[in-house]
Amino acid sequence: EFDIGSVFDSTKSIVGVPGTFDRTTTVSRATDLDRTSARLGLDGSARSRVGFLVTPATLIYLAGGLAVQEARYSIFCHGDWPVGSWCTGLKAESHSNTLLGWTIGGGVDFAMWNNWIARAEYRYANFGHQDHVFFLNDPPDSVLARTKLKTHTVTVGVAYKLDWGKAPVVARY
Repeated sequence: EFDIGSVFDSTKSIVGVPGTFDRTTTVSRATDLDRTSARLGLDGSARSRVGFLVTPATLIYLAGGLAVQEARYSIFCHGDWPVGSWCTGLKAESHSNTLLGWTIGGGVDFAMWNNWIARAEYRYANFGHQDHVFFLNDPPDSVLARTKLKTHTVTVGVAYKLDWGKAPVVARY
């Protein structure tokens, strides 16, 4: 089974930049204007399903396989250094990557009428961690960002099962 999707309004932002602390006091030198954000784009998976019929119309299944996720990480630094910000000037950088991971989940299919099927599914995906050095060409302000991405997805839907007809019977004598 293959699927592809996208999340509406998936951008999440926080004030400050994790890992940018004053080494002598362990107090963050971020201003309220410094920001870190992450945005998810298209995602997809290729999975195998194994299940059993609870009733003639209800299939419960487990699914697992490969997952793909587009992710974009951004850092903005106001540059009020050394008073408040960790960086020496106004800077912004983004980094995008397509991540490959694994997924597992389960769901239920219910045959309603004719060829119509109602479906509900939960899927967990883990993409491990990603490292990226922001502002690499400006060593005083370089910062290593290590992000871990895990997603939890719930889908509900309706499907129509095509009836391709019966295969012809070939008799041989």
